[in-house]
Amino acid sequence: MQAIIGSKKWFLLVSPHNVGSANDDWTFLETQLYQDAVTLQEELEQGFWLAADSAYSLHTFMMIPFLNTQFGLVEENINLWLSNSRIHLKCAFGDFILCWGNFGRN
Repeated sequence: MQAIIGSKKWFLLVSPHNVGSANDDWTFLETQLYQDAVTLQEELEQGFWLAADSAYSLHTFMMIPFLNTQFGLVEENINLWLSNSRIHLKCAFGDFILCWGNFGRN
């Protein structure tokens, strides 16, 4: 499931069209979420952006961690800040699974 989650752990946009084993980046490129982000690119560049993990490719509206292990303190701090920003996503999915996860069980 692809989702955009706000800082208050609210699901803002969801696209549940692919299986869990699908490549995250390819799945994202096929979703309405991606099309909306491309359409809203100017607005996103003016202060709104998406934070993603290293499974995604870099876009002007999407921040991903620095991948090179030979980087300095600035890049390390950006990666730490970005990781902390994505914590809301992990918590929101955890809450979702706690609340609704029993539907997938027999």
